[in-house]
Amino acid sequence: MTGQPAVPESTLPRTAHDWARAMFTSPWFGARRRDCATRLRLLVRTLALHADWEDHSSFPTWERLMDATGWSRSTMSSWLAELHRLGWLARLERGTTPQFRPMALQHLEGNRAAVYQLRVPVTTADSASTAITRTPTLSRNHAFKREHVVPTRARKIIHSSCTKPQVNHDIDGPNGPRLHGKRPGFFDLRAPVSAGQMLAAAAELKRADRALWRVSPRALRAIVRPLWRAGWTNSDVLHALDHAPAHGGPQRSERCPAAELRRPEGWVRHRLGRWLVGGTPVPAPRIWEPVRSGVLERHGAAAADRLPYGASELTAADVELAPAERAAAAAAVTEELALRWAREYRERRNAPPPDHKAAAPAHRKPLVTGWRAAPAAPPELPSGQPAPEATAAPADSAYERALERARAEGHLARPRTQRRRHRR
Repeated sequence: MTGQPAVPESTLPRTAHDWARAMFTSPWFGARRRDCATRLRLLVRTLALHADWEDHSSFPTWERLMDATGWSRSTMSSWLAELHRLGWLARLERGTTPQFRPMALQHLEGNRAAVYQLRVPVTTADSASTAITRTPTLSRNHAFKREHVVPTRARKIIHSSCTKPQVNHDIDGPNGPRLHGKRPGFFDLRAPVSAGQMLAAAAELKRADRALWRVSPRALRAIVRPLWRAGWTNSDVLHALDHAPAHGGPQRSERCPAAELRRPEGWVRHRLGRWLVGGTPVPAPRIWEPVRSGVLERHGAAAADRLPYGASELTAADVELAPAERAAAAAAVTEELALRWAREYRERRNAPPPDHKAAAPAHRKPLVTGWRAAPAAPPELPSGQPAPEATAAPADSAYERALERARAEGHLARPRTQRRRHRR
């Protein structure tokens, strides 16, 4: 056993048109999302138009398939692998280049595209034989049922994203092997008003954060109701779960992993309780951010960092420094001065000396050759003793001068003695 999943049994279709029609009427294709089905239909039609009439082999290049569908290379690879796994395609030859081509195909030149054969799974072929009776096929939205709708008294129907994923018609992307970003929720930028809208907003909020999966929509609605009534949206609520109000704007705070929460409802109440002052919600982050931007433009970044969250203007108490802040500022100034002085001293020490202080060869030579040892001072003699005779003038050779200097300083070396050789 190779460990790879077995490919389902399939047969050759009569024509490429029958192959495409069998796929479009299959339950698997009907379960695809609308935007995904649109691009998948273009992929199937491109493969069918490039198929051979006899053995139904199709070998369009990936660039042609990517241009037809608008998918990226990795997304195209995932969808072709998915069709091969389901039995709709059989890979006859992989795409190769001359450098990495098998030995059996070394005589061929140039790059070769992958060759696929159009196939129809046996289960789909049996069910497609009954399609001659013109039985209506399943709708692509057959998963839509009435229980996916939150009942409200309003005329407008609000879908619950808790039971049915949101359908995105603006962003093209498959919901198969590679899922692209989805469309923002209905209540991400608007605040719910009625009880039914709040229940639908709670269902969307529950899907947006993994920590809320174990909280029922009705319990979540009871917790977030005061914030929604104050004008908050779901995006503000999600922002409040990850941040805490502070001077200068919300600050991100660490949160417990969703899998380790014992009581998710209590955790949500605790995280949202930081945004309540006396039971009244503070302004939403999207509403207070323009106020901070105005203070930043008028007074600068330092003033904006000292603006308390929820306040509209700076006061004298906000700008005044505390004793701890003054001590920290003085320590920072002292440290900065010490670093600056050390840097200046290092620059002066490592700087090259000026030209007038540099020793030239003409100045160094007379100092070396004309050096004379200073005569030692005569010792003090007792009264009545005759003075010794004057010493001879110093010699002119360098060796004699060094010897006189050693005698004067008392560092005359002892004569070397010949070492005795020990017999072995």
